[in-house]
Amino acid sequence: MKPYCCPVCNGRGTVPSGFYQTSKFYSVSESSNEMCKSCKGTGVLWLEDEKLNSNDVKEIIVKCQPKTLKKHFEFTDKTKKLEDGTVLHQIKATKDLPIHNIKKGDTGGWIEKPENLSENAWVSGDVIVSGNAQVFGNAWIYGNAMISGNARVSGKAWVYGNAKITGDALVSGDAQVSGNAWISGYAQVSGNAKISGNAWVYGNAMVSGNVWVSENAKVSGYVSGNAKISENKIINTEEYK
Repeated sequence: MKPYCCPVCNGRGTVPSGFYQTSKFYSVSESSNEMCKSCKGTGVLWLEDEKLNSNDVKEIIVKCQPKTLKKHFEFTDKTKKLEDGTVLHQIKATKDLPIHNIKKGDTGGWIEKPENLSENAWVSGDVIVSGNAQVFGNAWIYGNAMISGNARVSGKAWVYGNAKITGDALVSGDAQVSGNAWISGYAQVSGNAKISGNAWVYGNAMVSGNVWVSENAKVSGYVSGNAKISENKIINTEEYK
């Protein structure tokens, strides 16, 4: 088998955020990215030699440059197993990442497979990234945070504390998720939004702008602007500003 550049993302491993979305509230963004589903974030398609004779493959595929195969981390010899049997590997930086104050050789958090982490993103401490979850862009995950399922964290987003991002949730832009907050379902948190405390953003929720959701608030609707939602409020309307 030989490596070839993914024709969808041109070997980057990512596409603009919203590329696969059909929601009426969501549009494609050039400022943040999400994983390319064609190559699963690697930027590379591996093809059998005989497939190279196919005219349609020749037309759309260009050989990848070696740099698209490189990662900014490697696995250490340490592993641990989750209750469901998933084996996690501790990562170690193979180059400096100044944006996260990471030096070559520094150890990081725990991921299931290389595809869980790409670009300049980093996970630290006891962070767990598993399943088909993707952390990319300049995102930083630290503390005891957990990213699982098909969840995606991108852009300059921070996820820390005991926060959980699960299901098909997306956290992007400069968003921050902390404390015991939980983002699940198909929820999307973007912009400068902050989710903290025991807040839960779920379902098809969309939280953007400078919104701050905290304490025990629950959001499943569309929240934007400078809204502050706290205490035990439940927001499930289509739009709240």
